[in-house]
Amino acid sequence: MNLSQKAPERNPNLDLIRVVAVFSVISVHFFLNNGFYQQPVAGARMFVMITMRTAFMVCVPLFMLLTGFLCCRKTLTKKYYAGILPVLEIYLLCSLACLLFRVLYMKESFSFFSALLAILDFSACSYSWYVNLYIGLFLLIPFLNLIYNGLDGRTQKRILVLSFCFLTAMPSLFNLKYQLIPNWWQGFYPLTFYFIGAYIREFDVYIRPGKTFLLLSASVLLFGALNYLFNTPNIFSWEGYTDWGSFENVIDSVLLFLFLLHIRTDSWPLSFHRVLSRLSRISFGIYLSSVISDSVLYPILNRKIPYMTDRLPFYFLIVPASFLMSALISQVLYWIAQPFDRWFKARFFRREESIAAS
Repeated sequence: MNLSQKAPERNPNLDLIRVVAVFSVISVHFFLNNGFYQQPVAGARMFVMITMRTAFMVCVPLFMLLTGFLCCRKTLTKKYYAGILPVLEIYLLCSLACLLFRVLYMKESFSFFSALLAILDFSACSYSWYVNLYIGLFLLIPFLNLIYNGLDGRTQKRILVLSFCFLTAMPSLFNLKYQLIPNWWQGFYPLTFYFIGAYIREFDVYIRPGKTFLLLSASVLLFGALNYLFNTPNIFSWEGYTDWGSFENVIDSVLLFLFLLHIRTDSWPLSFHRVLSRLSRISFGIYLSSVISDSVLYPILNRKIPYMTDRLPFYFLIVPASFLMSALISQVLYWIAQPFDRWFKARFFRREESIAAS
């Protein structure tokens, strides 16, 4: 997720990628919160839900691809490191909002120490595992760029990308039954997506949007069908081949990223561009604060609709409602953060000082 870095000028396609990514996050949480992972895989509705989950699992990879796309030229500067401060600021505000919600609505109790510990270990907001990941990625980005930009030409950079795909994604394809290739590096999938995003930007990778859409549709249907067959009649298993860095998710995420990056947006109404821009700016807060809206909506859904598969049609009500509620919460938090943002910019962004030169 590109939480802190912005393009020099707003690009509506990049805004669109962020909004699609955060909406996909909330869509994936539909399955997390409605009992999907406790339901045996059988029947047409479970096939539809597995295919939907397969499609929406692109959410986290889209953010990582976008981070590589936007940050691949960042260097070791004071301004770069100051860029983490607004991220931590929104995380802190969202964590405080979640703790307040848990006390007032969920009737939980926290001491000052337990609340502080919950913020530090990323449990105050249960969706904030990505922040834990992103802080490490943020610290590595200047050094990842030294590796990537230090390579000589397109061939070497392609080998770098393919090497990370082999280490992190291919085990989910070849190790389904027996371990045939090394799998220790699978957890390093954020680096795979980062380098792919950097490669797409540098070499302006292009596939016609119509062709990309057809390939993406075929890929989602194929992987959805395979995931259904592999799990029938058992409970759905979150294995390597259905995880964030899986082979199928690399394919789907890159295709969707290229599709959204290259579709024509110049004919869209100006008002739509403004809405897209606003949602893009607050997408990080939407992602984190959606735990509040989900905690309100899903208990009601699950109580009213006792059978999990009968909850499928309510996706079209629950997910948009959660998205809108989260957007409202996020906007309020960003308004609260504005005075701090102005102070950060005045203090840290006044001039750019190279650490290497100091």
